Amino acid sequence: MNLRLHNICWLRRYAVWCRYAGGGWWGRGSIVSPEMRGFYEKFLPFNEFKHSLITIGEQILESPDWVPNILRSNDILSLPDFWAMLPDAFAGRVTFAEDEFFPLFCAIADPSRFGTSDNRYPAQLQQIGDFIKRTGQGRAVRILDLGCGVGLGTYELAQIAAAVGGSAVGVTSEHLEVWMASHRHLPHDAARERLFRRYPEDLSVTFSYGFAESYRDGSQYDVIVCNGLAGGRFLNAAPQLTAFLQTCDTLLAPHGRVFAANRFHEGERPGVERLRAIARQSGWSVEGHWQSLVLSKTLSIEKAPLCH
Repeated sequence: MNLRLHNICWLRRYAVWCRYAGGGWWGRGSIVSPEMRGFYEKFLPFNEFKHSLITIGEQILESPDWVPNILRSNDILSLPDFWAMLPDAFAGRVTFAEDEFFPLFCAIADPSRFGTSDNRYPAQLQQIGDFIKRTGQGRAVRILDLGCGVGLGTYELAQIAAAVGGSAVGVTSEHLEVWMASHRHLPHDAARERLFRRYPEDLSVTFSYGFAESYRDGSQYDVIVCNGLAGGRFLNAAPQLTAFLQTCDTLLAPHGRVFAANRFHEGERPGVERLRAIARQSGWSVEGHWQSLVLSKTLSIEKAPLCH
């Protein structure tokens, strides 16, 4: 289905909605009740809508693999749920101009609820900086950012590494996020894109596609950062956490540290505590508050200061 056919189809469906549906159209702040979902599903079924978007994405994006992961999942239940995760420019709409589809896919890959920005964990940045000063001994350190999103946090880390001639690598499971981070361009969010200007163009930072529980690149890193992911909604089952720790064990240089901070709601705490328990069972030393953990595989050097 091409862009024109998508718009024709969904304009017709919208006309049927206007003719037969009662109640008002969805708006920002609307409470998406089961009744509302059912009502929208009757006239504007989301599975058909997302199938149309997937087909378009496979046609216009660099590769079919670039279609945002969430469109291939069953995480979104209805159009109102979908609209709630989008910027205002796309929310409440079923048709789009040709030049809007790429920004739309970027917005779907980078929903605002993920909060992928910089300056989210200033205390952790201080920890990492102190650790590098204590252990770097003038050598160029390497930092790995697992689950980097659009990379703003990775640029923060690269700036810390640059102070000792080091570098940073960001890893995300969304191909579009790799593209956005590498180009410092957020087609769907001009205001947040301006944050990239805080960071020098000559920073040694690269971005790769991969998953936190299976990433391998043959390198070793002095610092591994995984914020807002380990123990949360998308990485909380025991096998996932075990695989994540194996990844860190493989990639972490001797005497290195893993830093895992989060802003999870208290309801996510059991997942983080599961991570802590599995890590200790696997021979890791784990310190810090549940929202700011530091993991190490050696006790032979002085620990970095911890925030509580």
